[in-house]
Parts: sequence; C-alpha cells; structure tokens
Amino acid sequence: MCTVASAMVRRLRTSRSTPLLLLAVVSVLSFGARAALLGQPCQSPCTQASQHTLVFDEAYYVNAARVIAGIHPPAGSHYATSPLGTDPNAEHPQLAKLIMAGAIELFGDGPFAWRIGSLFFGSIAILGMFALVRSAGGGRWPALAAATVLATARALGEAVMLAMVSGGSAFAANPLDGLTFLYEPVQPLAATIFKESEGLTIGPLAHTIYAMGAVLLVSATMLSLAGWAAKQPLKRYGIRA
Repeated sequence: MCTVASAMVRRLRTSRSTPLLLLAVVSVLSFGARAALLGQPCQSPCTQASQHTLVFDEAYYVNAARVIAGIHPPAGSHYATSPLGTDPNAEHPQLAKLIMAGAIELFGDGPFAWRIGSLFFGSIAILGMFALVRSAGGGRWPALAAATVLATARALGEAVMLAMVSGGSAFAANPLDGLTFLYEPVQPLAATIFKESEGLTIGPLAHTIYAMGAVLLVSATMLSLAGWAAKQPLKRYGIRA
C-alpha cells in the first residue's frame, strides 16, 4: 500500500498538469471565500443598500462612485452634497471608482456592485502571479507557490499587512547593548497586538484588534510554508535560497 501511495505521489509531482489543476483549485477556493460574504457586514433586516456597512476606505470610494454614477450618498456621509456626475475624490486615481460606478449603474447601488470589481481583479491577480513567475523563468511549482501565497494573503490590501509582519516590531533587540544583543527577545507586531488587546475595555474593539493579530500570524505561517515549498525544487539544481 505504501509503495502504491509513494508511486502516486511521485506521479503527481512529476506530472505537468498537476500544478495547473492545483492552481484551478486555489483560484476557485479563493474566489468562493471572497464571494461568500460579499454583502457583509449588514444591519438587520438588511434589505436596503443603506443598511450595508461600508468598510474602511469604502466610505470614501463607494460614495465617490455613487456621485459619479449620479446618486446622492446618504445624508451626513462623505460627499453627500457633492455635485452629481463629478469625482469628489479626484485627488486619487479614477479607474477603480469608474469601475465601481459602472457596476452601480449595471447592478444597482449595493454591495455586489461596490465589490465585484475587487473580487474579479483580485481573483485574476492570482492567475497573473502564476504567469509572472513562469514568464520570469520559474517552474510551475514555484509559480503555484507564489500564486497560493497571494491567494492566502487575501490579495491586494495585504501588501501593507505583510510589511507589518516582516518589518514592524514593538520591541527589537538593540545592537548597542553589546553581547546581550544576541540574547534579547524580539516582540513582533502580531504578538504585541495579542498582548495589548487584553487591556482594552471596549469589547468589539478588542475583538477586532485580536482578529487582526490572528490574521497576521496565520499569514506569516502561510508565507513561511510557501517559501519552504518553493525552495524544495531548487535544491535539485544545487540552488540554495
């Protein structure tokens, strides 16, 4: 039985189609995970666009797209009094807002129209990463690893998150401390978030901060595993990375 299983594993690893099949699986799972909660968060009974909560910078870009599409944002929100048909957020590039405005005109003012562009282009980016690695001379397995990292990192907004994982730290060892520098502990950003969130008295805020730390830790783990997997095929050619 073990011999048969080993033979199957070797066949899958050497097959040229296996990375492509796995790429399709990663792409479908990534698309499904993003599409599943496309309309969240939403206030009950969740029957109108105004009951859907805009997340972070959506408060600016969705309302700007509404104005471009000729719809007044809700009273009291950003750009509620801006002239229709103009871009009240013109200090930022227009392409994403134009895509959003076009979706609003096609599908109506709702979360599907607000986020379908990000869903589509974020999913395409996974395939683009695979193609980029291949065009740079990388093999199919390293290209799959790179695409998987992008998919599990939740696409574009994670560039900031990954920078925080790799570079941010609340306490770092100080070389000026002499030999003790080699033994000083490092408290990275994710660990600091977990530690400090316990002292927050506002429940929802503490839970949100804790979730951010969890995402950082999971993403760092996935990056480490993907990096290790990407380096394995290179060892056959004597390349140590």
